[in-house]
Amino acid sequence: MELVSVIMPTYNSALTLKEALDSIIHQSYRPIEIITIDDASNDNSLAIAKSYAQQQSTKDVQFVTLSNDVNAGAGISRNKGVEKASGTYIAFLDADDIWKPEKLTTQINAMKSQNATVCYGAYEIFKTSPDQPISVHKVFEKLTYDKLHKTNYLGNLTGIY
Repeated sequence: MELVSVIMPTYNSALTLKEALDSIIHQSYRPIEIITIDDASNDNSLAIAKSYAQQQSTKDVQFVTLSNDVNAGAGISRNKGVEKASGTYIAFLDADDIWKPEKLTTQINAMKSQNATVCYGAYEIFKTSPDQPISVHKVFEKLTYDKLHKTNYLGNLTGIY
């Protein structure tokens, strides 16, 4: 199976980072490369990311931990992660989001069966428990350039290319 690089910018994410990282580690898909980019946090986000890299790395789950000297924003941090990525596929997850365990397997299988280069999906928003979503963002059956030109319909945490 091809390597998936998961790009995760972090900024003062200590309260949510462990759960986000766990949701990547518990993916059914392997192999995975997790690239965290700490954006000059004031909390212990970087220490948490480094701890996970030391304790959770296996041959199927590899970690790369990067950090910015100054706060540059999520976009620049994501681009830094993409530059370091070695995967065939690139996926994105912010440090305050989580994935369901079959997310990568489902999307990569769909991409292969449709010969697609990009894939995105629906997602749920919840306050305290993923078992109790407060809203669901559904997807278009077909998303055109014209629709994307007007607004971004892709939930960042669902995108993979």
